[in-house]
Amino acid sequence: MARLPIIPAAFPLPAAPLRVLGPGIYHDPCLEVVDGDTVRFKGERVRLLGFDAPETYRPSCRTERILGERAAERLTALLESGYVRLEVSERRDLYGRPLGVLSVDWRNVGDTLIAEGLAVVWTGRRHDWSGD
Repeated sequence: MARLPIIPAAFPLPAAPLRVLGPGIYHDPCLEVVDGDTVRFKGERVRLLGFDAPETYRPSCRTERILGERAAERLTALLESGYVRLEVSERRDLYGRPLGVLSVDWRNVGDTLIAEGLAVVWTGRRHDWSGD
């Protein structure tokens, strides 16, 4: 199996061999945004690695819901703005979703959302977005 290229990102790619819901890396995939850090591809939800965006499903408060909607809208805009690349790991999160790296024009979308204040670096636990 050929070694896959590494996407520049603010976090390391998983050490496990990469699998992409079928062999290879998907370029310009047809993606549906679920929320600021999750997309649906080929009917399967993919949790994006390295960052945490506010929840839109069961948010902890009104502030989180509003921020979550903004993050999802921004992710949608990013996906419509350039060359999209999705790379999915063999690893899965606690909910069984595959973990992936998503970039637009070779820039990790997590880096963009973090820089714009719509996400934070993933620390292993959900961020408190309440602002209270």
